[in-house]
Amino acid sequence: MKRKKKKIVIFLSLVATVVLAVGGYLLIHSRYNGIYTADGYGLCLVAKNGSVKVFEITDDYYSAEPGLDGFLLIDTLWSGLGKMKLVQTDEGLQMIDVGAQVTYHLRRNESSFFEDRIEVKEGMPVEAFAMFYQIYDENYAFESLYGADISAKYEELRNQVTGDTTDAELFEKMKELVSDLRDGHVGLEWNDQFFCAADCEPEWIVDDEQLSLLSEVIINRYARDYKKFDDCMIRYGMLSDNAGLIIIHAMGTESLNKTKSTKKAMDQIITEFNAKGVKSVAIELRFNGGGLDEASLLLAGYFTDTSYPAYRKQAYYKGEYSSMQEMCVEPSNIRFDGDVYILTSGYTISAAETFLLSMLANPNERVTVVGERTAGFFSDAFDRSMPGDFYYSISNERYWSANGDAVEGLGIEPDIRVATSVEAAREGFDPVLDAVLRLIEEGE
Repeated sequence: MKRKKKKIVIFLSLVATVVLAVGGYLLIHSRYNGIYTADGYGLCLVAKNGSVKVFEITDDYYSAEPGLDGFLLIDTLWSGLGKMKLVQTDEGLQMIDVGAQVTYHLRRNESSFFEDRIEVKEGMPVEAFAMFYQIYDENYAFESLYGADISAKYEELRNQVTGDTTDAELFEKMKELVSDLRDGHVGLEWNDQFFCAADCEPEWIVDDEQLSLLSEVIINRYARDYKKFDDCMIRYGMLSDNAGLIIIHAMGTESLNKTKSTKKAMDQIITEFNAKGVKSVAIELRFNGGGLDEASLLLAGYFTDTSYPAYRKQAYYKGEYSSMQEMCVEPSNIRFDGDVYILTSGYTISAAETFLLSMLANPNERVTVVGERTAGFFSDAFDRSMPGDFYYSISNERYWSANGDAVEGLGIEPDIRVATSVEAAREGFDPVLDAVLRLIEEGE
C-alpha cells in the first residue's frame, strides 16, 4: 500500500510540475497576445499564449499562411519568417531580424480586425484575384520604374474573372496582371508552371549542357585542389600559388540558422588561404541567383578589419516609403586582407548583388569587379501563397548604396567588362577568369 501511495505522489508531482510549466509558459507569453500588422509586407500576426498564426492581408481580404506560423520562446519568434527577436513598443511590436539587421514595425490592432475583411479560401476566384491585385497595389515598390499601371490592368481584367473561373484560367489572369513588371523578383507558380516577365536568365544558365560546360572548364582548368561543402553552396580552390578562388552559388540557406553553414565554410576557407600565404582571392558570383542578405553581410565581414555601412533600404506601402534602415558589415574574427576580384554576370542577382554592394563599400578599396553588369534586382522578395496552391513573390523594398545611389533596375557595372562565353568554354578556356589572372599577375 505504501509503495502504491508513493507512486501516486510521484505521479501527482509530475502532473503539478507540467501544469506549473505550462501555466508559466502561458503567463510569460500572454503579454504578446494580440493582432499585429506589418505595413509594406502584407502580413498579420496573431499571437495567443505563445502560438503565432500568420495571415496574408490587404485592405479588404485575408488568407492563412500556415507555412509561416510559429511559436514564441521568451522574447523570440521562431517561425517560417525565421528567427526574430521581439521588443514591445507603445504601438505594438518591433520584430528584429538580427542577422539581416532589419527591424519590422508591427502595429497592434483591435480584436475586430478580421471582421472588416473577407477570408479568401480555395474555390473563390473573384476574391482571390482581387486580393492578388491589392497585394501588389499596396506593397509593390517599382510600378513606375517599369512603366506599369497595375490598377488600369486590373480594371481591364477583373470582369473576366467570375465564380466559374478555373484555377488554370485564374493563373493566366494573374500572369496578365503582372506582365508589365519586368522584375526578377516578381514570379508566379501554380501546378508546376512558373512565370516571370523579367528576362534575367542568360541562355547558359537555363541550358544544362552550356552550364555544365562552363562549370567543367572552371573546375578542371582553373580550380586546383577543388573542394565543396555538402551543407552550403560554396566551393573553393586555388587559381595559382598565391591566388585563391571562392565559388558562391547561393547566399545562405533557407533554415532557422541562415548562415551557420556559410560561416563554417568561410572559416575553413579563409584559414586555409591565410596559412598558404594567399595574396589575392577571386570570388565567383556569375552563377549566383541570390539568397539571404544576412549571409551577404556575413561574407563581406571576412574581408575587413573594421565595421562600415554597406547599404540602406526602405519598404514601400501605399505610395509612401518607411524610414531608412542602414545595414553594416561587421568584421569576422578570421579575415583575409589581400586583393579581391569579384566575377559578375547578368545572373548575379538579389543577395549576390547586396554582397557586391557591401564589398564595394569597403573603405579599404581592394575590390575589383570583372565581368558583366549585374541584374539589378536588389529588393528582398517576400514569398506568399494563396489557397489553391498558388505561389508568388513580390519586391517591396528600395535599396540604396552606401554612397546614396538608388540601384534597383540598374545593376552594378564591372570595373573591367568581360563577357562570359560558351564558345570560349568549348575551346577550353574562360575569358573572365583569364582576365582576373592577368590582373593578379600585374598586381604581383
